Amino acid sequence: MAKILISTLGTGDYKESIYQLGSQQSTSVKFIQEALVQMLSSDWSIKNGDCAKILCTQGAITKHWDNLSQCLSQYKISSVQTSIPDGFNEKELWKIFQIIFDLFTDGDEVWFDLTHSFRSIPMLVLTVISYARVMKNIKVMGIFYGAWEAKTNGITPIFFLDQFVKLQDWTNASQDFLAFGEIGLLKQLLDQESREILKNGRNAEAEATKNLASSLENYFSITLSKNDIAEIVSFKNVRNKIQDFQNNRGEQFPAFSNLFDRVSEKSLEFHENDWGNIFTAARWCADHGKILNAYSILLEGVISIALLLIGKDPQEKKESIDLRQLVIPASEVVLGAKKIDEIIGDRSVIEKLVQVFDQASAQAVSGLAQRRNGLFHGGTGKAQLQKDVLTSINTSIDILRDWFKQKDPKVITS
Repeated sequence: MAKILISTLGTGDYKESIYQLGSQQSTSVKFIQEALVQMLSSDWSIKNGDCAKILCTQGAITKHWDNLSQCLSQYKISSVQTSIPDGFNEKELWKIFQIIFDLFTDGDEVWFDLTHSFRSIPMLVLTVISYARVMKNIKVMGIFYGAWEAKTNGITPIFFLDQFVKLQDWTNASQDFLAFGEIGLLKQLLDQESREILKNGRNAEAEATKNLASSLENYFSITLSKNDIAEIVSFKNVRNKIQDFQNNRGEQFPAFSNLFDRVSEKSLEFHENDWGNIFTAARWCADHGKILNAYSILLEGVISIALLLIGKDPQEKKESIDLRQLVIPASEVVLGAKKIDEIIGDRSVIEKLVQVFDQASAQAVSGLAQRRNGLFHGGTGKAQLQKDVLTSINTSIDILRDWFKQKDPKVITS
């Protein structure tokens, strides 16, 4: 693992300037590469392979390399000329991509200078960065642009462009969550953000960010994976943490706000203490490939709602287990597949449950049980694995959500 500065050398007529990076200033130098080496390399070592790798076209080599090489030779790192084509066509651009990628070894810490990058090179470098972070686990320590046009009183500021890499991380994390229902990367970034905010002394914002990360993970990863009906219905903790975060969050780069608002919008399809969350959660799981969870949440949720509708507490431990076993047989009575006398259990409860369902909802509940069992047992034994599990779960969600909406909400929430 080495520390590497990668910079492009152009063919312009460079003038001397003092460069400023944060609170650091270089001496007056002609090349920004020398300024960066001055400010970055105090703890670098040739023994560790630390170096500056300079991307040069033939024109840049001819015009500036000897001069730059001599300037860099006074520092305790090696400078490496890396020849690249001009990038005048797609083939040359791909060659540049591969050349830059081959500069890295696994785990390198890398700084990029884009000041004199030619035309499409900055975009190409950002693409290589994303690729190499995955393929070679490089750590991007900084991306810089020396803004000569912003020079004031002989000092040229160097802008940090690191947030464009950060934006890519947030984009990937948001995509994971919105498209695939995966919360891991989003939680990791929120935790990192919390630590950075805490370093700046914004304690309330840091705490709100950390709590949001935990609550999103608990709900969208743990609660939905466990099919925890009570927590799915509640949603209270998540909503509170989202609101707390929105109240306390400070200034982030603009794109972060847009991404988080989209994540928040998706999360708030759920509502606090709402049995309608059962159908939203089932749809969420179905849309994100968690098919068995979708079946289990929908079936167990509807069983709980059915018990509420006849005045029974689905969370009551003394009798709930036995009563839950009566709901599916009751749906089969509605379909004419069973008679009440064939069901072992409290007849008065069974008769009430039969009144809860119409033909469509009874058919959906009965089908859910069969398909869920087939999935759970992998198609072994009596529980056959159905081919239409995805289509069926979405149809069942629609039917049972409509059934739910027709019921008295006061009974369900009491």
